[in-house]
Amino acid sequence: MTANDATLSNACQTLDRVGAEFLTWLEDHSERVRQEKAGLTKEFRRLTAQARRLEQAVRRPMCAGVFGPSQSGKSYLIS
Repeated sequence: MTANDATLSNACQTLDRVGAEFLTWLEDHSERVRQEKAGLTKEFRRLTAQARRLEQAVRRPMCAGVFGPSQSGKSYLIS
């Protein structure tokens, strides 16, 4: 993992943690946000899930997939 990957991974972990803390805050202070609670909860659950997926993707090595009928065309692209 490169330094950039580590930085991005840490940022994603921080975003996931902050999103989870905000969801806890929403539960504790639902009377303050009232009608907006459902929308905020949905949005921040989506945000934390995306941060987790991005963090997992950063840790995986990159690869490329080439699909198609022409063997020679794919070989030319890869080489």
